[in-house]
Amino acid sequence: MGYRIYIGTYTEEIHFASGKVVYGKGEGIYKLWLDSEQERLVCVSVACGCRNPSYLALSRDGNYLYAANECKESGGIYGGSVSAFKVNRESGSLKLLNRRHTRGTDPCYVTLHPSCVYVCNYGSGSVAAYPILENGALGKMRQFIQYEGCGRHEKRQTGPHAHSMILFGHDAYGLVCDLGRDRIEAYGLDRNGHMNYVKSLCIECRRGAGPRHQVFSSDGSRLYTVNELDSTVSVYHYERQLNRFTAIQTVTTLVHDIQDINTCADIHLSPESSFLYVSNRGDSTIVIYSVNKDDGKLRMEGYSNSGGEVPRSFALTPDGAYLIVANQNSDNVVLFRIKEDGSLIWKDQVHVDNPVCVKIWD
Repeated sequence: MGYRIYIGTYTEEIHFASGKVVYGKGEGIYKLWLDSEQERLVCVSVACGCRNPSYLALSRDGNYLYAANECKESGGIYGGSVSAFKVNRESGSLKLLNRRHTRGTDPCYVTLHPSCVYVCNYGSGSVAAYPILENGALGKMRQFIQYEGCGRHEKRQTGPHAHSMILFGHDAYGLVCDLGRDRIEAYGLDRNGHMNYVKSLCIECRRGAGPRHQVFSSDGSRLYTVNELDSTVSVYHYERQLNRFTAIQTVTTLVHDIQDINTCADIHLSPESSFLYVSNRGDSTIVIYSVNKDDGKLRMEGYSNSGGEVPRSFALTPDGAYLIVANQNSDNVVLFRIKEDGSLIWKDQVHVDNPVCVKIWD
């Protein structure tokens, strides 16, 4: 019994907006195996080699994988790219189908609609959409949205920075976090995935917050957004009848006094939405919140060291039994078992160079 896991890595030098530089040592997309009986991780192989596959998305049937190639240029063309792979269901190996340029820099997030793929360009602040062809490959770009404007942070918000996109309402709507403008933009989606702006659903975040990633509760009534720049989580109530979001709570992610050096990264809910987890990169912690079942509000219950340095991404197994975290700067992927009270117990780790994304093949 167990799970197949794909890990995205940095394979070459990358310059971050904060001024930090990572000299990527990864070889592409790695394939791991979580042995749940032995509670251990096994690094099976490199599933494929490609440039800076910093974010991965698996199709719902598990037959295809899509990767954002986080680059400022690709093949001599200014901008990053997105790659489509066919998944061998028995071996887990990946076969490249094709690659498309994103018309932007540093693509960092991939979102799947039944009929198209969305890619967020962090560096240049835009979203691109591609139709999915019958063989799983990407068609020519169908839609492109470029954001304009800035925020108040003098280094991190000098322009737009589209950082993530999630779908909700049975794929009827999409939300895009723009870290650079402190905005969450909203779109209605037709059956082909075309994005139509929905003003009533847009969220104006606090100035300087830097919304990064987000997740919905299992019943779709609450939206949780992790804010990278001010180290907080914002909770919103989704009012279906009015088709709008209302802010109900903001809580800190800090467990130590490190506001000036901390940035948040990832956010996930347990399958039953009883616990929420957030990664802090300043002190390399995973923060644990309990979720009030009545109003969705959060209470910090504790934290766990991530088992390495700079926890960039993590994921929970579908059964809610394990949490797997990618520590970017210490070159390791760590396995934790989740206890009934939501706390984490370290179980195992494997070496992977510059891991930055964790996706579990269910």
